[in-house]
Amino acid sequence: MKKRRRNIGWLKDLAAILIFLFLFPYFAFSFKEQKEEWSNYREEKDISLEKEIFKMTEKPVNVQILDMYENLSELPHNNHYYVVWKEEGVTLRLPVENFLVGALAASVSVDYETEVLKAQVILLRSTLMKEYVRQREEKKAEGKIPESQEEICLDREKGAYWTDSDMQNRWGEHYEELLKKCVSAVTETQGIYLQWEGKPISGYYTGMSAGKTRNGQELSGEENKSYLKQTICAENLSAADYMKEYKIDCEEVGSISDAEMNEEGYVLSIIRDGKRISGEELQEDLGLASSNFTWKTEGENYIFRTNGKGHGFGLDQYYGNVLAKKGKDYREIIDYFFADVSCHRME
Repeated sequence: MKKRRRNIGWLKDLAAILIFLFLFPYFAFSFKEQKEEWSNYREEKDISLEKEIFKMTEKPVNVQILDMYENLSELPHNNHYYVVWKEEGVTLRLPVENFLVGALAASVSVDYETEVLKAQVILLRSTLMKEYVRQREEKKAEGKIPESQEEICLDREKGAYWTDSDMQNRWGEHYEELLKKCVSAVTETQGIYLQWEGKPISGYYTGMSAGKTRNGQELSGEENKSYLKQTICAENLSAADYMKEYKIDCEEVGSISDAEMNEEGYVLSIIRDGKRISGEELQEDLGLASSNFTWKTEGENYIFRTNGKGHGFGLDQYYGNVLAKKGKDYREIIDYFFADVSCHRME
């Protein structure tokens, strides 16, 4: 009796396979027909590239996302420049514009206005081009012949990057909506980066300045960064998360004293356990929101109070969003924070 039941189950499986094989051509044809219909729809409506990719339709969302990436792959320079990304033993090699989608997602609040995202991606692309020029000059100095497909090697220290899996896990049900927003910002600024005095700039950005962005002359190093302007960002002071407070054990912090600060309260340097370090070093080590901080001692703890988010240089993302809500486009936002820079395209 048991043997007969197994035979009947086998026959059912065989029947299911035969039905699938019979219907497969229909499913394949239907999907092809759907893609052709979508292509015809685009041609009939004569939609521009920007509206074509991101216009909401009744078509399946996954098809729209594939189409968006397909348009990125068709950009000529995207098949010439590749980013080699290394993090924790994992190495990825991605076309530059595809990489920028994940880099944008990881570096700014994608709930912000699209014009801010465009400004942000231009800064990210500028940093990539600066790194590309630096690495190319190193190759020439070593007598190496440049490849036909140029590679820009990066690691976690030079910026953040989210994989598609990261975006899905972080955004959940908003994944498709926010991914479209990121791809739109990349596509609508395709290849654009900033130069100052004929060279790509370092694309500095900060989450929220302490009421003013910082002058580039405060940055140490041989490179002149005079293109970083000091600008007023008064609306930041009333932001809900402008000020934060931290209680940290004195043993974890060590002995701190003799801080050098600028007029806005950013810590330029500070002595920690007998060694002078930058304010950004202490901020990052302790996990503080900003290098604009004060502190006091309460018992066995330090109480730190921070203003704003980040180091305060370059694009103020929060205030850039304020400007975008007032109708400023990405060019105007960039001009507000950067002096004497010009736009160029990757070839």
